[in-house]
Amino acid sequence: MYKALSKLFAINTLSQISSLRNEIRTMKMTKEDIVASLFVRIAIIIDELHAIDEILLEKDLVITTLLGLPTYWCAFSSSINSWKENLTFKQLWNACSQEEVRISLVGNEENKEEKFSNAYFAHYKKKETFKKCEGPRSKVDLSKIECYNCHKMGHYRSNCPKNLRNKKREREHANVVDEGPPKKNKME
Repeated sequence: MYKALSKLFAINTLSQISSLRNEIRTMKMTKEDIVASLFVRIAIIIDELHAIDEILLEKDLVITTLLGLPTYWCAFSSSINSWKENLTFKQLWNACSQEEVRISLVGNEENKEEKFSNAYFAHYKKKETFKKCEGPRSKVDLSKIECYNCHKMGHYRSNCPKNLRNKKREREHANVVDEGPPKKNKME
């Protein structure tokens, strides 16, 4: 009877070991998960394996855990694999927790920039400055335009006669262009 129970227990133990090892191998972290949840699930399975006197090698555990990380952790996983010294499971847990914080901080900065650019675009979309030109522009009635320089009606600030830049441009233009004698109107 003892031998039969021992065999039954050994068979159950072997099947339990293989199922727990398989569970660790197939365990993946989703985008919604945090690193701690992945490591806690793995730690629970490790404890269950220790309870039935099964010990995993630290190196295998680290590699299996790295394989469970999502694809956007690929660069981090590669850098961990290139380290000269072998990490323990606890050291990997600490490194992954720090990387998760770094990723969330970088993500927040990118989100802030993205939100800002979206708000900026929405602001100008409301003003309709991004509208495509449809046909020729209509002429503006300059009699309704007030100059911000001299506050007289009929011209823009950039074309203000009191503006020193415009006077300099007019002088340069007068030196370059010589129109000759003034033309007479037919009505005179």
